[in-house]
Amino acid sequence: MRRLMLPLLLLCCIIARAQSDCHIEPLFVKYAVQDNATEVLMSGKALKAYRLRLFHSLEIRMPGDAEVADIERSVRSDARTAICHEQNEQDGRLLYGLYELKSKKKYAYIFYRYTPARVTLIYLQGPATVEELRAFFKK
Repeated sequence: MRRLMLPLLLLCCIIARAQSDCHIEPLFVKYAVQDNATEVLMSGKALKAYRLRLFHSLEIRMPGDAEVADIERSVRSDARTAICHEQNEQDGRLLYGLYELKSKKKYAYIFYRYTPARVTLIYLQGPATVEELRAFFKK
């Protein structure tokens, strides 16, 4: 068990550092501990086929209005500084967003999707293009 803890701690530190300039970063810590939430952290060889180095996702099932508003506010804050983005809104509610972030020497993206049944937030790093990610998320 101790042998597993050190690599997990190092991975968490790397991920926290990678996302440190994003408004969405605190959301992973805040909401991942909830019973209706699932967090996934991946890096390394498992992502190589997708041309990614880091995959960090948060999914909240049956989110409350306050949770949705908090997450959407952070996503919109990061979207303001995005190099390129595509998004879809309905009645002022952000339903979908894919954003390429300004970043030094790395490619970083945020993917967001809202339905009344769930909110999905994903932070990605790697040389994959927006077109590759769009195809990945349509699967």
